[in-house]
Amino acid sequence: MTAGAYASANFCNFVQSGGSCLRARDGLEAVQKAAELHPNIVLLDLEMPNLNGIEAARRILQACPDSRIIFSSQNSDSDIMLTALATGAKAYALKERAAQELMPVIGDGA
Repeated sequence: MTAGAYASANFCNFVQSGGSCLRARDGLEAVQKAAELHPNIVLLDLEMPNLNGIEAARRILQACPDSRIIFSSQNSDSDIMLTALATGAKAYALKERAAQELMPVIGDGA
């Protein structure tokens, strides 16, 4: 299991204890599902087909300003991290450390 899949599985297991966890195939589907469901938390990767995570975050927050965006990515470039957080995201974690770093943030917002 890759670090990203592990973090995603842990995230879904955590969320399912108090709600539901939905997955999107790409950035456009993530925006569509968020607009329909107004989730409390949205976990995004930077690199997704059809629409990257940064643009997806912008669109999700336009439609759902109360949703908390959290990025989990393999990209450790500080400029990319700052750009992602500038969208209004609440956290950014590298995938290899996502499980440890994001669970406290998710717990505060769930």
